[in-house]
Amino acid sequence: MSVTLQSVLGEGTEGSTCFINLLIDKIRINLSVWNSEPDVVKETLDTLIALVSRTKRYVKSIMQEENFHWILVFTISLMANLPNSS
Repeated sequence: MSVTLQSVLGEGTEGSTCFINLLIDKIRINLSVWNSEPDVVKETLDTLIALVSRTKRYVKSIMQEENFHWILVFTISLMANLPNSS
């Protein structure tokens, strides 16, 4: 990564926080618009899991995002509407 990008988007910068917030918003949009597509929902949730597990420093701020709470509630409601597997 170039020195310029590292200084703007590197770990602990305001730019990295902004970028993570944009990713959370994109995840919310994907779930909202594409929730009838199981593959898109799975890939989107995999992205969320990777984001949270790889950015441990930002987990607290991610969890405080309004969009993160929306994602949790929406995902739970999606799971509640899945057909029974028994």
